[in-house]
Amino acid sequence: MRLFLQDPKEEVNLKPGEVYVVKPRRPHLVTNGGTTSLTFLVLQGVGEYDFVPLVSR
Repeated sequence: MRLFLQDPKEEVNLKPGEVYVVKPRRPHLVTNGGTTSLTFLVLQGVGEYDFVPLVSR
């Protein structure tokens, strides 16, 4: 799984079983960095969902 984050700009590559916590209000994009299907779990705390369109570069 690949995460593209902003503020500050960062790219994170996760392997199966790894975990990453994105701080609240930090824009991010989740993509499949592999060649097979990807399944992942998102846990979001109480609060408003704030969608911000983001594209990988």
